[in-house]
Amino acid sequence: MVVTSDSLLLVGTQTRSLNFPTTANAYQTDNPGFAVGVVFTYSPYAIDNLAESPSVGCVGTPVDVRWNYSGPSQKRASLYLAGEDTTLLVASVLATSGQARFNVPDLPPGSYVIAVQVEGAGGTFVRTKFDVLPSSRLQSADTIRFDQGETSSDVEITFQVSGTESVLVTDIDVIAGTATVLSAEPAFPAQVQAGQRLNVRVRIPRQSGSVSLRALTGSCATSDTVLLVPTSSSAVTVRVLDATFSVASVGADTLRVVTDPPMSQLRLQGIDSMTVGLRYSTLFMVPEDSRTWTNDVSPMRTVTITRALEDEADDVLTIPMLALLGPDTVTTVAVSDVVFSLPATITAVDGTIRMAGHCFAGGLRAVVAQGTPQVLRVAPNPASTEVTLMLNNMTHVGQYSIVDNVGQIVASGYTSGTIPVANLQTGTYAVHTGSARTMMVIHR
Repeated sequence: MVVTSDSLLLVGTQTRSLNFPTTANAYQTDNPGFAVGVVFTYSPYAIDNLAESPSVGCVGTPVDVRWNYSGPSQKRASLYLAGEDTTLLVASVLATSGQARFNVPDLPPGSYVIAVQVEGAGGTFVRTKFDVLPSSRLQSADTIRFDQGETSSDVEITFQVSGTESVLVTDIDVIAGTATVLSAEPAFPAQVQAGQRLNVRVRIPRQSGSVSLRALTGSCATSDTVLLVPTSSSAVTVRVLDATFSVASVGADTLRVVTDPPMSQLRLQGIDSMTVGLRYSTLFMVPEDSRTWTNDVSPMRTVTITRALEDEADDVLTIPMLALLGPDTVTTVAVSDVVFSLPATITAVDGTIRMAGHCFAGGLRAVVAQGTPQVLRVAPNPASTEVTLMLNNMTHVGQYSIVDNVGQIVASGYTSGTIPVANLQTGTYAVHTGSARTMMVIHR
């Protein structure tokens, strides 16, 4: 028997053990666990008993993967989600940890394979099956107005399934205000089929004012948030509109804030300005306006916006945002500290932002600019000492900035094409040049 640091040569046909002999751990001369027969080679990097939970899921579902490992402690295990036409790196951890978690990326429904590989010579692959299920959405009107009764009002909301799969609805979740469910057709719990309508009647006491609610759904489904507004109310509702940030778009994505009554009507009532705080995840986005950036490295941050209502076109307050690298594909933007130029009773409704068309690298969502004409890439990638910026396949000359995965600018300046990155820590970064952006991996 010959043992080296990277391989093992021995006589045998099978083994019942993960603990292969190494220079630090050699078996005795009779080699228990081996049956003498043929000559073969095997690596000391052993990984086995791969298991995932759950074994099926839809986009955004967290998946826990576990395995047994025997080998050098410094080696890393890379997790891949592979299908017929695509292979994505979804996580990278120390192999000795024996576990990792990732969120199912934005992939078409179908059968995939979770594969784990230990890096280095003799690295081992183990695989297990994973099914990506289709997602559905329960849609409804954004705003429903109703006439207030003397003591209460009954309001009907209609939801409809968008998608090809049915949606399990268990109840109604009242987010803001007060409301009681009187009836639902079909009755809860309801399995609402594609194209079928769910009619829900709720009772709202007069003192509640505006109400926001949504349906509670099963896995692989979401529900629109519906705002119920009394027509005779003098209250003002401020809400962040649900949106999807797509990496296929060029430049910043946009948060949109609206009011009810609309801003044009508020101006007629003498309200000419508003201040609103928006609390967001720094693992997901950062305002395009660098003047709002701070040295705060907390995962949640609040940006405060003050605007004159007459400056807002189409009754919408817009805040350009830049999507960043991060582990999540869905985030909530919360409304806080709303102040108008005149006193008003305020109801705040948060918004849900989703990322579409993203990919994953090292377990992080990677934002990659794909639109035209501004297509940015870096080379080499991964890099260790320096990179060249290519904009539309030409060397980029101009301003640039590099942002880490918590939204902090770690490098910026003017480049004639080459940027030094030797001082950056190993990790994943976003590179920005004006309206173009891409992902860069530093590895040593």
